[in-house]
Amino acid sequence: MGINIVSNFEEDYKQFVLLAIKKYFNINLDDNRYSYLKDLEPQDLYFQYLSNSKRIPPAKPRNVHMSKELINSDLYNTYQDKVENIAELFKSGKSIKPYLNRDVKHIFKKNCPKDFLLNDWDLYHLHLGELKPNANFCDRTKYVLFCKITETDVYLIQILDHTEDSSFACRQLLTIIRDNWIEQYNVHKLNGVLGMEREFSDAEYRKLREAGICTILNIDDEYFMSPNMGVASSGDSSNDVHIAMRQFHVLEVLQEHILNSAKKIYDFIIRCNIRHKKPNKIHLKLKHIDDNILIAQDIYSKSIIELKMNEHYVTEMIIRINKHNCTIKYTKE
Repeated sequence: MGINIVSNFEEDYKQFVLLAIKKYFNINLDDNRYSYLKDLEPQDLYFQYLSNSKRIPPAKPRNVHMSKELINSDLYNTYQDKVENIAELFKSGKSIKPYLNRDVKHIFKKNCPKDFLLNDWDLYHLHLGELKPNANFCDRTKYVLFCKITETDVYLIQILDHTEDSSFACRQLLTIIRDNWIEQYNVHKLNGVLGMEREFSDAEYRKLREAGICTILNIDDEYFMSPNMGVASSGDSSNDVHIAMRQFHVLEVLQEHILNSAKKIYDFIIRCNIRHKKPNKIHLKLKHIDDNILIAQDIYSKSIIELKMNEHYVTEMIIRINKHNCTIKYTKE
């Protein structure tokens, strides 16, 4: 009789994602506006999580940097108190949600409007109006502050006219990043490109982006792919699509590795005498995964399977049952 070992890491991961959406965004998944999430395929759900969760940066203290172009602009003189107020919110770790696009109140809803600038260039825009008592959002303003937000830092780039078609695809935003913080200039240079059959203005680039058409950028006669590798035909971030696909490819590969090691796992459980009789089934549930470790647990014997990996292959499998450990090391083939 074959060894019966089963797992469904994709479905387990889906439950992780649903829990994160419920916990961190206070979303009732039984609400008709959000219940569709439970019916999505695991990879599609994870993609929705990537796409929506970044719309509201987590409230945490960040270092604040201002470009020299911002500080020297006339609009900075006009909005200096508003900019400095936003800077203080970042420094103190308070939420900037009231200054974001109002569309963020619809995140995770089925037809939430997309933030094309964020999806393409990984940049946010913040309104500079007054936040009145008990209001969820500040007053909307014609001029908005463009910025880049990372886990530890925020880079305040420039104030531009919110109503101009070109503002949300203004290449000056990228050149300001290049000239002030070269380490944050994460466009992807295309070597060997000498020119384009037709050049596009900033306003035309924006129209292409919002139509889900990805094109390259001419910045000072050098050619680049945008920071998030452009937009997919859906208008979503191509980088988010890649991350979701890669994550589930890794899950599939690691699950297959465990299933191919079924006899080793089964034999070790028997050798440790966890049960009085031989197990007729091992059912592994995913407990944790990050860039370097996957942990799964048999729901019957409570044995732990831990896979350690580098970027390309599994380096080690550890089977843990109570105080008993079995370590199997692998070398790159």
